[in-house]
This record gives sequence, structure tokens and C-alpha cells, in this order.
Amino acid sequence: MPAYIPPDKVHSPKAHWSLIAVLEDLGEEGTSVAIGRWDGKPTLAMRWNGSDGNPIGNPQSRGLPTWFIIPSGPKTESFLKTLPANKQALARNFIPTVEAE
Repeated sequence: MPAYIPPDKVHSPKAHWSLIAVLEDLGEEGTSVAIGRWDGKPTLAMRWNGSDGNPIGNPQSRGLPTWFIIPSGPKTESFLKTLPANKQALARNFIPTVEAE
């Protein structure tokens, strides 16, 4: 069992967020990147996974792990460039405003 909540188990806040796919999970004390829908709109999200001492990670709300939504624009492309080519393609196909340079 991991010392943190796996990113594919992070579904809060349920009223706004819907996880589609985890693009990267760097494990305990690392970060995760995912694609999902925030209020129905395709988006990129990120979080710190956590550790033995803080398994919820960050961000969190009321004791539940959550995702930080990365605003569409140049920052989205910067994040995508750090991922493997197949994950970049998946995200670019899902988020229509993201274009390859």
C-alpha cells in the first residue's frame, strides 16, 4: 500500500471535478498530473502526492485530497512538454485549446 493517496483515487470536489486520466504519477513525495473536467470543461490538473506523514498530499480541502487546476494557456503547454510524447498527445486531444508548437 502506498504511503500516499494514489492520484487515480482523488475525485474531490465531486461537484466540480471529474478525473479522466492520470498522465504522470511520480510516487511518494512526488507530483501527479492529470486530465479531467472542471465544471464540464476539459483541463489539466496537478497535485503533490503526499508521504507517510501527510498521505492526503496537497492541495486538500476539508481533509480530502483535491487537484490544482492549471489555467489554459502558455502554462498548460509548459506542463505538457515535461510528459512522455504519448501522454502529451492524449492531453492535446482532450484539451482542444492546447496546440503543439
